[in-house]
Amino acid sequence: MVGPDAERLVYLYAACDYLYAACDRGRTWTALPGTRRVVDRFTGEHHDLTAGELRDLADLSTVDELDVAEHSADFLDRYGAYLRRLVAAWEPLLSPAGREDARRVLGPAGAR
Repeated sequence: MVGPDAERLVYLYAACDYLYAACDRGRTWTALPGTRRVVDRFTGEHHDLTAGELRDLADLSTVDELDVAEHSADFLDRYGAYLRRLVAAWEPLLSPAGREDARRVLGPAGAR
């Protein structure tokens, strides 16, 4: 119903980006700026991303984490340092709106 591009993005997001599931977030997220690929937690396959898919996936993943941070009192205490490092590494991948949202929730680059 939403079209093949949106369906692919949702699949890629689910394939690599679920904190509490057995996933390949560890093999995907930190390497994403260099590899431009998602390791699929369902199949073990690699999905190479276009520039648009890379930006969309980085934005979607970031905004999801920021939403959790805004609604969970202890999330940033527990995961803030990791999330700040990740967002700093992903900054070139994020849209201007994604970067702005990350700064609003996490503070400026270099914040604790």
